[in-house]
Amino acid sequence: MRAPCLFAAAAASVMTWGCSAPRTASPVPASKLKVVDVEVGRAVDAGKRVTAPSAAFSPKDVVYASVVTDGHVKQAVLAARWTHDGALLDETTQKIAPDGRAVSEFHVFNPSGWVPGQYRVEILIDGRVVADREFRVDAAS
Repeated sequence: MRAPCLFAAAAASVMTWGCSAPRTASPVPASKLKVVDVEVGRAVDAGKRVTAPSAAFSPKDVVYASVVTDGHVKQAVLAARWTHDGALLDETTQKIAPDGRAVSEFHVFNPSGWVPGQYRVEILIDGRVVADREFRVDAAS
């Protein structure tokens, strides 16, 4: 009977020692690509820049996000995640390979009309949120 107790005590001691060992996080490399500006609005020009910035939209509007990045990378995945009250509405991605400053455009449209309330677009680089903008949809007047 004594042998199982000693084994259990030894196992617990080893498990405690193993769990208390210091852990170091792997450093996340600094991205060579940065988001320097995000604008939301109702329209974009040929250069993908928002021409009518706004934080308030009507239910039938197309909502555009213009994302300005700066950096030099061989490839990155830029994404826009659109949410309403925390619920995911849409997420679109673009593979980019910028060599300096670049502008990307994302947009969403709801043919049934947007429900009035608070919305958010999050901008991600390679799966990490790096910027966001909030906007609202007001009831049709």
